[in-house]
Amino acid sequence: MHSKPTPSRRFPTALAVAAAALLALPASGMAAETFGSQLTNSPNYGACSDKDLPAPCSWVSYIHPSAPNGDPYAGGAPNDGVISKFRIRAYGAGGVGTPASVTFRVADISLTNPDSAQASAAGTGPTVQIAGTGEVEEFTGRLPVEKGNHLAIDTTDAHAVYETGGNKFSYDYGPVLVGGAAARTSTSPVGELLVAGLVEADA
Repeated sequence: MHSKPTPSRRFPTALAVAAAALLALPASGMAAETFGSQLTNSPNYGACSDKDLPAPCSWVSYIHPSAPNGDPYAGGAPNDGVISKFRIRAYGAGGVGTPASVTFRVADISLTNPDSAQASAAGTGPTVQIAGTGEVEEFTGRLPVEKGNHLAIDTTDAHAVYETGGNKFSYDYGPVLVGGAAARTSTSPVGELLVAGLVEADA
């Protein structure tokens, strides 16, 4: 009389090990990406008083020079996700080393012509006190972002724009943009907003 073979218990164990290994691998397309300014220039502009705007006011980016050649890029956030870190180069109204307050945000912006842009608030991030050294400062946050959103800040006294040669890279809005409100028009283009964001997949 022959006994029936006992089913191997090794296969389910091996399957579990393989599944665990797959889960440990990074998902494709989920890598964090930085968008916005490369932060290579020093700020020289950007407080509300520079444009005779009511304070606080909003500065909304539209174009940033992109790597490696500085070609203009106006695509905004590369994908949906969460901005986990913000970087900024700025100084306060009193000059280099003067602290200032900044609220990071994202906005939707579209151009009607090079001198006019409509923008609306798409989300509000952390409000921080910057040291105002003019060097890169980094702050953590958790701000949902959609592909194509653009970076923006609300501030009264922070200079966070690199203005040179009449570049029409950003637009100012006073008073500040408000979530849920209709898009507003700015006919006041300025230079590059020195703000960048690190966008990650929303876990």
